[in-house]
Amino acid sequence: MLLEQMGVRWVRLEFHIDHSDAYSLTHVSLNDYFINEVAPRHNFKILGLLGFQLVRERAPMELGNPATYADRVYGDGINTYMRTWLDRARMIVSRYHGRIAAYEVLNEPNLIGYHDGSFLEPEMVARLQARFYRFFHHIDRQSREDQFWRDHIQIILGALQPASQSGQHALHYRSDRDYLRAIYDSDDFQQYYATYGHFPLDGLGYHPYPKEIFVSLATPVPDLGSAMTPQPSPEHTDPMMEHLLAPTPLPQITDLELMNQRLDELRGVLHEVGDPQQPFWITEIGYNAGYPHHTDVLQAEFLRTAFTRLAHRADVAAIFWFKYEDFPPASGPRSQQWGCVRIPFIEHGSCPGGACYDVYGRPEQLRPAFWTYRELAGKASISPEPPSYVTITGPLTGTVGMPSLFTATTARESTTLPVTYHWQTSHQASMINESGLQDTVMLTWDRPGVQHVQLEIKNAAGTIISTYPITITHAP
Repeated sequence: MLLEQMGVRWVRLEFHIDHSDAYSLTHVSLNDYFINEVAPRHNFKILGLLGFQLVRERAPMELGNPATYADRVYGDGINTYMRTWLDRARMIVSRYHGRIAAYEVLNEPNLIGYHDGSFLEPEMVARLQARFYRFFHHIDRQSREDQFWRDHIQIILGALQPASQSGQHALHYRSDRDYLRAIYDSDDFQQYYATYGHFPLDGLGYHPYPKEIFVSLATPVPDLGSAMTPQPSPEHTDPMMEHLLAPTPLPQITDLELMNQRLDELRGVLHEVGDPQQPFWITEIGYNAGYPHHTDVLQAEFLRTAFTRLAHRADVAAIFWFKYEDFPPASGPRSQQWGCVRIPFIEHGSCPGGACYDVYGRPEQLRPAFWTYRELAGKASISPEPPSYVTITGPLTGTVGMPSLFTATTARESTTLPVTYHWQTSHQASMINESGLQDTVMLTWDRPGVQHVQLEIKNAAGTIISTYPITITHAP
């Protein structure tokens, strides 16, 4: 519901598969409810990311394994990783048909392995893209079932990102532009073009994070005005983190100028290789509010700048904000506060992604970026408006048998009324009140210890939650 209230039109959903194909079907089916029911109900289009997580039991670098063979299904130059990936990708396509509007093949392949001196060769990325594209549009459509839905689905070449240039001294170094040239110059791309008259992609994915564009520059940047603080890509922070978080004098150039300059350079490459009209898909752009000197307000300002200015480019087909919610770690210099909302979670290795989120996905905060996105999507004046966050005030300590007064205040006076306040505490009955922007309750405990007041507030537009601790002791 909150995605709809935010004004979201596209959702980028990554598929994760472990182990054998028999087990992979179980993993894929976990997406059925969202794809088959939630997305149609709220008019979301889905970009299905067929990335390296499609073969989680193998390292991504195995896609470039030179031990290839002539596969009876996929042809020459296939290795085990590629065969598994193609089988699983086609299984996903067959399962969902036209309910997924576009697919993205791989994610930041030009970054994989560069930091340790290795590199995923672009020719192997091109081979995977071309084989999948060919099977999607030509081989698999020969089924007796109606296959016209394939004509309306776009297949995007997985997003490159500028950080490959941060490894200029690594073995086999290639810039993002050289990497793109090599993909187009590959035998698979050239053969596909010779056969069908166009290249095997419907868009070029790119992640124009300004910080990574900046650190990739080999020459000083001219003084062009004031700059906002750029940020590193979220997908591969660990290998680069020390460098990206180190004090670096920022160039006097705006984020927008950095992004536009790099997109113009990539457009120049597309002209060189004979594919000048290929649109860009910005499948990630974001801002981590948790980094030093970054704030929620600056995050919202960056979102506004990136979306409004990039949308003015005629060659940008879609822009995806990274991302809806935060992910671990929650705090510290490496915190990952990229989200427009903060869903409370406990870091734990037993949960997917290393974090156990609130099981119902209820956020405790809608950041300023949420409201900026909503405004840009044209939803700002449309009722109902969800609550943003709630502040609970009350005592920090109490006594067994003595009542304690708690007041909850809902942020944003424009929140649609009425608001329902659902108070819950351990060892006593819950209380539900329908009120305005504020609600008050008296709570009494019959045992000592640290107690937690849990509050869920909701209206017609959405739900948020909050927790307040109080220490209860025996009376003297």
